[in-house]
Amino acid sequence: MNPRKDLLNISSLTDEEIHTLLDSAGPMKELFTKSVKKVPA
Repeated sequence: MNPRKDLLNISSLTDEEIHTLLDSAGPMKELFTKSVKKVPA
């Protein structure tokens, strides 16, 4: 699978690329929605 610079639409994606994208979406959502404790300055 070749890395892509951007994703403007999904019509050019292969089945494998779509599955990879969907498989990585869950962990990424968890990473970005996790609350992080702030460290006192």
